[in-house]
Amino acid sequence: ALESSTAAVRGKGVLAAVMLTVVSEPFLAVACEYRLMSYAEKLAFDKDLYVRQCVRIWHRLMQRYVLGTVRQLTTITPSSAHGFTAELRLVLHVVTPPTLKSFILNDGELFTAAGAALVPLGAD
Repeated sequence: ALESSTAAVRGKGVLAAVMLTVVSEPFLAVACEYRLMSYAEKLAFDKDLYVRQCVRIWHRLMQRYVLGTVRQLTTITPSSAHGFTAELRLVLHVVTPPTLKSFILNDGELFTAAGAALVPLGAD
C-alpha cells in the first residue's frame, strides 16, 4: 500500500501502520524490520497533502513513543535494565530517518524528560 500509485492508498497504508502500532506495540519492531521508517521518510515529501498529513500523524505517534521511552529511563533499576535495551534500540531505529529525527528532536518536552532521566545517572 505504501508504494501504491494512488495517494489515498498510500495515506491509508500509513494510517494502518499507525493503528497497528497503537493496538500492538510489538508491531513497531516488525515495522522497523520491514523498513517502514524508510517508507515514511519518502512519503514525508509526497506531493499529495493527504499522504503528508498521514505521515505527520505517524511522526506524532513516534514522537510520543520516543518521549514515553525516555521517560521510562527514570524508572530503570539494574534488574530491569536488560529488558529495556531492546526498547532503546527501537528508539534509535525510530529517530534515524532525518525528517523524523528533526520532528522528534524539536520537541522541548523530550529534552526535559531526557534531562530528568540523566540527572540520576550523574548523581553517583
